[in-house]
Amino acid sequence: MASSLAQVYGRERNAVDAITTEMANNASAFLRCLEATKARNGELAEQMAALQEQGLIYATLYWRPDKDGEDKYLYLHFPPERGKERTRQYIGADPEKIAAAKTGIARAKHYDVLAAEQAELRKRIDDAHLHLEQASFALAGKPRLYRAW
Repeated sequence: MASSLAQVYGRERNAVDAITTEMANNASAFLRCLEATKARNGELAEQMAALQEQGLIYATLYWRPDKDGEDKYLYLHFPPERGKERTRQYIGADPEKIAAAKTGIARAKHYDVLAAEQAELRKRIDDAHLHLEQASFALAGKPRLYRAW
């Protein structure tokens, strides 16, 4: 783990050189972390595009029972859109259609998990950008940059 600047000042005779070396080490670690984040973001984008291409179904399953009370006929209930009634789609009892509907719903859930991870990455990148900008201003002797949150 990187040392704090106070620790470097306390143990080094030539503190200025030690601090610039420590900052260079931090910058190198930052660049490695940035590359890993960029690679993960690219992986997420590829996976999300593949899922979208295969088809996403945002719906809940509703089973209509047969005359014996057993679940037999599948319907997909889609969330209502603003100002409209919810829609539903009849799938029926065909096992292939049922499997296709279930995998489409599973793809949509997986897509949402990946999208949440990508949003978290974007937030972390934005936070890092702000802090890097602050550090750059500090080294240049410029006044602090304040952002309204």
